[in-house]
Amino acid sequence: MRRLFSTWRHSPLGARPPVLILSFNRPHYLRQVLEGLAPALEAERAHLFQDGAVNAYSGRVAAHQEDVDTCVALFRRHFPGGRVHPSPANIGIAENFLRAERFAFEELGAECAYFFEDDLVPAPAYLAVMDRVFRAVRDEDRIAYFAAYGDHHASLARQRAAPRALATLGHHWAFGLKRSHWRAMQPLLAPYYALVVGRDYTALPGPAIRTRLRRNGLAPVHSSQDNVKAFVTTCLGRARINTVACFGRYIGETGAHFTPERYAAMGFGGTRLFDGRAPRSFPTPTPAEIEGSVAAMAAIFAEADRALG
Repeated sequence: MRRLFSTWRHSPLGARPPVLILSFNRPHYLRQVLEGLAPALEAERAHLFQDGAVNAYSGRVAAHQEDVDTCVALFRRHFPGGRVHPSPANIGIAENFLRAERFAFEELGAECAYFFEDDLVPAPAYLAVMDRVFRAVRDEDRIAYFAAYGDHHASLARQRAAPRALATLGHHWAFGLKRSHWRAMQPLLAPYYALVVGRDYTALPGPAIRTRLRRNGLAPVHSSQDNVKAFVTTCLGRARINTVACFGRYIGETGAHFTPERYAAMGFGGTRLFDGRAPRSFPTPTPAEIEGSVAAMAAIFAEADRALG
């Protein structure tokens, strides 16, 4: 894929992870995300990967140019020293993520990077908690992804009872990803990118993707880029973790995968943000806990494979 960003300075050794924000056509959501990040995020760590309005492959008008321009203006207002990486045309979420990942891990050489979309609003402590979770899992090779938005079903009583508790990560929202795992995923993701890169993301060949990626009795549940990456992570025997306490709130009632009805049915509007002092540290998951998390995800993907026949 042609590179759509300019060379940027290489991250110094030991630098805090860069924060890459992926945006498209929802400035009313993006504004809330940027407002949540701005108090705790240094501008030089902030990068906006803005998708374009007209699809590069199908010619489909995917967004109003005014919404795209408003997203860029919002980012520049909140992070005047940050970097905007605009795509001249609409390339879809899979390619936009890929160019953000390449920038973080190849151009910057970051050991870890934090990725936000425009629909997870972080609480004030979110980035600090992410840094503390990263410290807990940094040297554990079998933990690949991590996040801190928590279990949106968890009551405040449950969160207060075990504020340092960790669980398996579900959705890839406002997450951290290690460079070592990103590199390990690329050979397994190559068949996916061969089918996805260079075509309109709204026309994903779902059955072909699932068939091509089927592996050892496992298949992805569906063909979205985050589900495929979760699948590949499981195939590599690695875990994805999340806090139980909620340090972020999902607001994406409307978008590629959600409607207001589905959002309400899944209970995201009832998220109770943790109201205590953010934990200063988190435990490193034990080998048994990691194995259990991987096994649970493998069971989900095995069921998908059986359902696909």
